[in-house]
Amino acid sequence: MKREKITIETGLYGCAFLIGLLIRFYRLGSLPLGDTEASLALQALALSKGNLPSLQSLTGYLASTKLFFSLFEATPFLARLWPALIGSLLIGVPFLYRKVLGKGPAVVLAFGFALDGVLISASRQINGEILAVTFLLAGIGFFYNKAYAWSGMSLAMALMSGPAFWEGIIVFLLILGVNKFFVQEDLPQGDPILTSPELQGATKRKLIYWLVGTYLVLGTLFFTMPQAVGSAFQNIPEFLGGWSSPSRSSTSLVFIALLAYELFPLAFGLSETVLHFRDSDKTRKILNVWLLFAILLLIIYPGRQLLGLVWFVIPLWALASRSLFALLNAIKRENWVVPTLLAGLILVLLVFVSLNLGVLSRVPSDPTDDSLRLATIAGVLIVIALVVILVSWGWSIKAAKEGLSLALAAYLLIFMFSSSWNAAGLGRHPGAELFVQDGSLVEADLFTKTIADYVEWNENSLPDLELIVAGVPSPSIKWVLRDFPEAQYSTYLPGDSDPEIVVTQDQETLALSSSYSGQNFIWEQTTNWSLILPREWLGWLFFREAPKESHVLVVWVRSDLFPGTGKAN
Repeated sequence: MKREKITIETGLYGCAFLIGLLIRFYRLGSLPLGDTEASLALQALALSKGNLPSLQSLTGYLASTKLFFSLFEATPFLARLWPALIGSLLIGVPFLYRKVLGKGPAVVLAFGFALDGVLISASRQINGEILAVTFLLAGIGFFYNKAYAWSGMSLAMALMSGPAFWEGIIVFLLILGVNKFFVQEDLPQGDPILTSPELQGATKRKLIYWLVGTYLVLGTLFFTMPQAVGSAFQNIPEFLGGWSSPSRSSTSLVFIALLAYELFPLAFGLSETVLHFRDSDKTRKILNVWLLFAILLLIIYPGRQLLGLVWFVIPLWALASRSLFALLNAIKRENWVVPTLLAGLILVLLVFVSLNLGVLSRVPSDPTDDSLRLATIAGVLIVIALVVILVSWGWSIKAAKEGLSLALAAYLLIFMFSSSWNAAGLGRHPGAELFVQDGSLVEADLFTKTIADYVEWNENSLPDLELIVAGVPSPSIKWVLRDFPEAQYSTYLPGDSDPEIVVTQDQETLALSSSYSGQNFIWEQTTNWSLILPREWLGWLFFREAPKESHVLVVWVRSDLFPGTGKAN
């Protein structure tokens, strides 16, 4: 019987991992790299060619991606492969904490990690947040389970995950401080993090050896560039610089992101906190403290990134997993005919409300129709309340409560599936997601193909064709032109220059001696969140429609390069 339970538990973890893996890798390389992603990918590409550029602090990412680029052709898929792999491994981290959380809630938590929109979005982009949260939690979890070698390796990888590592360290230290000076209780299940005598002697040395060894191997990029060994510690000035460099993500966007992507774990996680507020459960206390400090740090840190919500959704899902597991247990134990029928009816009515809200979000609209739809929505909500009251009166309060909880769980689960799909960049408007670090590159493929065509048409007559990108300091341009060795980059064009192909900003004109013809390309579209009105947020929630700003580039080709002219072949 025990072996059967272990097999079922392992199978459930495997199922969660497979689901998370599929959504993290599906069309992973379909979207071009924006400036933030391209900057890191270009560093890895330079390293794979034996160069040593000015490195950022994500040494673990650079070392692994350098290896991928050395073995295979550099592509957006390979550039995002390491975050996607590590983000998938996060799904297995709850297994390390099953003694603290409980085996059932830990399995539910694994499915939560697999389907969460913030974690999916972070896993499908080049960033340090998903690397830091996975490796730091794994390092602590391995330590708790006395796997000190794995703990050392994980903590070393966390250190090489950029400034996001320090966000996690600050939250973790605050939790330990509150536990020591205010809660004054042992950490859950005799956690050895502070008091274990095994931390001394051989165990301590083993942890340090693996931590230092892993850092030296990856910090020197597999011993190929020992001069890069200190680059990981740049995450300290990068993190401190965030206190004086405000980001584009306002505090209001943090809360909008929570409501748009995290409504399911919010409902069940906060209900777990509120309903059991007076309980003496140590794990719940620590998760609540973690939840509080994570959101406070994100709010007060000026250099915040919305992907920093990963530190908040981890404890939120841990709390929600307990509430959801209790609901699943109640379903197994009791007669759920009445609650299930009630849940089905409420779910249908909630879907009807959503359809009306979707129509209501379309602008412009007729005020009379709006009033009728608002009245309809209010009437449906009243009907739901009356049905719950009648079931409470006719059967039991418990049946009504369970039916309502089941309906809300099903409805919010559907909502979460939709938001997670969009967060993965798989919706109709991938650039209109809050967690996207850069804008959407609309015509990058057409831009590259146009230049490639002119180069190919003239490769015989002009083998040394000159391609200059002037006044466009964009890493994403350098990335898409990575296969054009003739490409040069400058801040301006001298008047006496005569390049065959020039790329400039839309507002610029060429003042050169030769004649050129230009073609415009919409290079990047960014969403201007500050221009969205309250009603338009509803439209964004349902249809991902938002005001966009376009950045246009012009490809200028010297007139004698066109097919049919003297020099073209």
